[in-house]
Amino acid sequence: MPLHYLRTYASPQRSDISNRRLGRSLAFVAGAVNAGGFFAVGQYTSHMSGVVSALADNLVLGETALLLAGLASLGAFFCGAATSAVLINWGRRREAHSRYALPLLLEAALLLAFGLLGVQVAEQGHLTAIVALLCFVMGLQNAIITKASRAEIRTTHVTGLVTDIGIELGKLCYWNRDPAAGRVTADRQRLALLGSLLAMFFIGGLAGALGFKYLGFVTCVPLALVLLLLAIVPLADDLRAARQAARG
Repeated sequence: MPLHYLRTYASPQRSDISNRRLGRSLAFVAGAVNAGGFFAVGQYTSHMSGVVSALADNLVLGETALLLAGLASLGAFFCGAATSAVLINWGRRREAHSRYALPLLLEAALLLAFGLLGVQVAEQGHLTAIVALLCFVMGLQNAIITKASRAEIRTTHVTGLVTDIGIELGKLCYWNRDPAAGRVTADRQRLALLGSLLAMFFIGGLAGALGFKYLGFVTCVPLALVLLLLAIVPLADDLRAARQAARG
């Protein structure tokens, strides 16, 4: 893949095209981690709706252990999003090319560690730690694309996607009987984007489920490599700029 094409994914110069490319790639990763993680630990980790609902249920039922595990998952997602924001704003203050690549690199490192060490951690019974790690990764990733796209795109949960698709489909099907009253028109470009994000999440989920079923935790290794590939060019740009500054 040409370097100039790779640079568009995590470059600080954002455009609709670069946001869509990054969003689709991250939606695939999120779907794979979410579905694959369910095979690994029996819990979805890309969205917090179920986690918060389970917190209320477990509080009422007096399930202290499950309540604490849920709080750990929620806190990890918060921390992941906060970490992403810190890294991006740190990079922006320094005018770094890698401001969006830094959290991608961290996500790649965590998924690589999960892929290589997840079996041992699971065998030792640390399932809560695994769930918290995956929630941290998903919070980290969701904040990356949210910041990069100015909150236009999110990739780790599909409730909002399906809702927005339904809204645009409703506009598309609306019969403008009285043009004088103002036409209702669908944003076909946005509809195509939303549909592609939903499709990539599903395809990623399918790949993750199949991977974990037949290969296990090592399925996360190629996902980490994909994220590293998306992050490597802006990081190389910063390293090159640092060497030039050091010379003179």
